[in-house]
Formats: sequence, structure tokens, C-alpha cells
Amino acid sequence: MTFALLWALAWTSMSISYWLTLGIAILNGLFLMRIFCIQHDCGHASFFHSRRVQDWVGRCLGVLTLTPYDVWRRTHSIHHAQHGNPSTSAASATC
Repeated sequence: MTFALLWALAWTSMSISYWLTLGIAILNGLFLMRIFCIQHDCGHASFFHSRRVQDWVGRCLGVLTLTPYDVWRRTHSIHHAQHGNPSTSAASATC
């Protein structure tokens, strides 16, 4: 709700001052980061008890963050499976 309100406020403030619009956009960027954090938690199945609810909330938030949730969740789980393993890192693949 706050994200949409700030977005609309930034849009209307463009006729008043671009500096005001920039300030509102920066503040709204912080809310967008928080939305992605919630999407991230849904991807880890740590936000709701139901996996189905988490996936749908993640998908809806992915529309706002411009991040396809299902693709992100799959690649992010691969990242966690291989994180810290030097035999699967990109740097060791070139050596």
C-alpha cells in the first residue's frame, strides 16, 4: 500500500518539483527493497506456513520487483546449494 501511494505521489509531484520527485523516488526505492526482501523470504519458505501461499505472494511481489519469482527461486536455490563450494564456482571453471 505504501509503495503504491508513494509511486502515485511521485508521479503527481513531477509537476511541482523534480527534486521533490527524486526524494520520493529514493524513499520508494527503500520500500521496493523491502518488498524484494519479503519475496526472498517467500522463496525460502520462511514467511507463511503454506508453501502455496508463499509462492503466490512471491509471484505477485515479483511483478512489482520485475523479478520472475519461479525462475528466481530456482536459481537462488542453486546458489545456496553451491555457495562456498570452490569446485562449482565460476572462478574454478576457468582454471
